[in-house]
Amino acid sequence: GRHKEAVALVRSDRGKHIMDKIRQIVGEIRTKEQNQLDEYNTNLSESYTSTLRNILGGTIGFFVVLIAALLFINRALTQRQFLEKELLEKSESFTNLISSLPGMAYRCLNDENWTMQFVSSGSYKLIGVHPEELI
Repeated sequence: GRHKEAVALVRSDRGKHIMDKIRQIVGEIRTKEQNQLDEYNTNLSESYTSTLRNILGGTIGFFVVLIAALLFINRALTQRQFLEKELLEKSESFTNLISSLPGMAYRCLNDENWTMQFVSSGSYKLIGVHPEELI
């Protein structure tokens, strides 16, 4: 029925002509949109450059940029200190938890030598070997 008619239309010279026209229109639209996007990006870039030049051009602009940089560095250092403190607290908590377990806890690589990455202090009590000797 209708499906066969549609397929026949698409395969006909008229259908091919219509599809070529659609492709042409879509191509023109894409080209126009790309040109508009390129123009927008150029205008944005020029505006940004002009604003930056105006800010950096004066003494006040220099100090604004300097203060912004110092604030950024201070924030990064503060965040790093916070993360280091948090990591240390988690590490201490983990160590306390592991040391209170009876027996031995360990983590090793799945390699030929079963290389130990971590061994709890329970190793001495269990097998008579200090953790440092196993790592």
